Amino acid sequence: MCKRLSGKDFGVNHLDLSRVTIDFEKSQIIWAPNGVGKTSPYNALQQGQLDSASFTEFNNNRAEFVKSAKDTLRIGAHVQQLDELQERRKHLLDDCDMQRNLKDVGLTAARQIKETFPSYPNCKKEHAENLKVFSADSAKQLCDAVPEDDAKFFVSHWRGLSATESIKEDIESLKARMLDEISIHLLNWIDEDATVCPICGSENTEPIAKLIKSRKAALTDKESELLSDYAKAHPDRNAEEIQEGLRTLREAAANKGLGEKAVFCFAICGGRAQVVEHFKAAKKNLSIIDGEISNLMETKKRFYENLRKREIEITNLLKVKFGLEQDSIDFDDSAEELVVKLPRQLDCFSTGEVDLMVALVSINEFWASDSDVLVLDDPITSFDLANQYTILFDLIRMVRESNSDGFRKSVVILTHNTNCINIAESQCPVLFNYYSLDRWEDGLRLNPIKLNKDGVHRYLCQSAIMSSVEEKPDEDTSCNKIPLSEKRAYIEAVSSREQGEGSLHSIFHYDGPSGNIDYKNSQLSNDKLADLIDYADACSLIGKNDFVETCLDKELVLIALRVWVEKQFYINMNGDPAYLQATKGNTISNKIDYIFPRNGKSKWNGSAGVTRSFLMGKKVMLNQASHENAQSVPFEYALGLSVYEIQKTINDIKDHFKA
Repeated sequence: MCKRLSGKDFGVNHLDLSRVTIDFEKSQIIWAPNGVGKTSPYNALQQGQLDSASFTEFNNNRAEFVKSAKDTLRIGAHVQQLDELQERRKHLLDDCDMQRNLKDVGLTAARQIKETFPSYPNCKKEHAENLKVFSADSAKQLCDAVPEDDAKFFVSHWRGLSATESIKEDIESLKARMLDEISIHLLNWIDEDATVCPICGSENTEPIAKLIKSRKAALTDKESELLSDYAKAHPDRNAEEIQEGLRTLREAAANKGLGEKAVFCFAICGGRAQVVEHFKAAKKNLSIIDGEISNLMETKKRFYENLRKREIEITNLLKVKFGLEQDSIDFDDSAEELVVKLPRQLDCFSTGEVDLMVALVSINEFWASDSDVLVLDDPITSFDLANQYTILFDLIRMVRESNSDGFRKSVVILTHNTNCINIAESQCPVLFNYYSLDRWEDGLRLNPIKLNKDGVHRYLCQSAIMSSVEEKPDEDTSCNKIPLSEKRAYIEAVSSREQGEGSLHSIFHYDGPSGNIDYKNSQLSNDKLADLIDYADACSLIGKNDFVETCLDKELVLIALRVWVEKQFYINMNGDPAYLQATKGNTISNKIDYIFPRNGKSKWNGSAGVTRSFLMGKKVMLNQASHENAQSVPFEYALGLSVYEIQKTINDIKDHFKA
């Protein structure tokens, strides 16, 4: 069943996940800004850390689960990966080129191969099986013993070569048994038909004298045949060279540790020593590839079986949602794939349509599976808003219905899309727990998101964050111990300024000290904002233990950072009246243009690290937090940055100004 995982279970080296605990007993959505590293927990879980779980990346489903051709889609688990592995396997075997190697040692016809290697009659075609039984040690022994230019002769005559050596051994054994035990004069007493040794009493099936003579005759015949064949194979060699060549080959064939398998391995290498190591590596890689294919095929089989369990639901889904006919939907048992015949060519369908089809099929597969938990990495980001609702509604329906029928399933979503939480909350407010995953310099933290709705339907948004601040105690927290009420006042003042309250403008720029300006019972000033950056370490500026506090601090720190940069301009220009006249009340872009003109001499007298290009590269981060009306969702830019990214930017900017 489901379980609770803490950071120590993840095993991710490059990120500290010790403060991250994920409870899979209830469905939850974990929202994280871009660049946080949400994929690391996902990957860690996928690598076997969570029992009874399924993992899906909808963004990759099309590439991994779909084979397409003209107007047909074939949907199955790992179909693309399996095709790639099969192609790698084919390339590996082709690269071994066994057909050519066998030809090089004189084996071209199937009949010939069968006669030479009766234990491997189909080796001309069964290259994978050949490689699986390949012995590098045996092949190397023969490669070391048999000259490469004799490889062809050796393979075709290895049985004869082995036989002549065996006959010689038989003769010598008989002689030894007799001559070691009998005196010379007793030889005259041996009858031509005698089968029993008169000395040791050992009995033979044939007369001793006849046995010796027949072995000698056989040896002579076999040697004559080998001698003739070898001479024909080497017409350029003299008698002595031929005798020496045959002796070498007989010795190689006589090795008792070798036999048909060794000669077979030698043959498929073409008798070349340099090929042996290549085959050894290829055998290892083939084993790895075949293991991967086997595992994926098993997964594909289970995936298809689950689709079969939901055949009616999937068929109805495809008919209703995509307008398909009954006869255009087929479950191919042999290929273990769902086959969808489209009403028009595939290129007439958008990527989103196909991706949605695969996503909904995948949800149904999980529905029918034995898995308790479905872990999803950014399931809706690549879809338009309407289809975002479709996907989340199907996930919600699955969880609700599974809970009612006794087989409890849960969904864990990791996402950087705020819509994911807002849609889920609008459709089923009690189904999910919501969390924020963010990154500080010292690692990741997972904090619950507990917000009031903004009075309409949105949950994760600026108005909900600001509403939730009011319910928190007004205590000193992060951001240099600025109370929550004052943080809220600064952020609300940004909105009020953009709505026309001109007296607030001086707080968010630096054309000289603004002095304290009373706003909502707080004393606000641009110097207080600049001091945040000047006197506080970047690591301590943003709260770690509360989501609302973290959001306010992100916004406030980015607002303060722009003021701090403008203050550095002001100090560097040393009250230059021309600068103040040209830039007072203007944007930071105007001030950069004045100090660092596109054409003309720079007026900057400070650190050489501060340049026009550097500042323009930071302009978006310096500007966006102070202009909520420039964003489709207020303060979305600030909230969409990880704490770590903000910390890095602050330190980078300060370092450049100090360099």
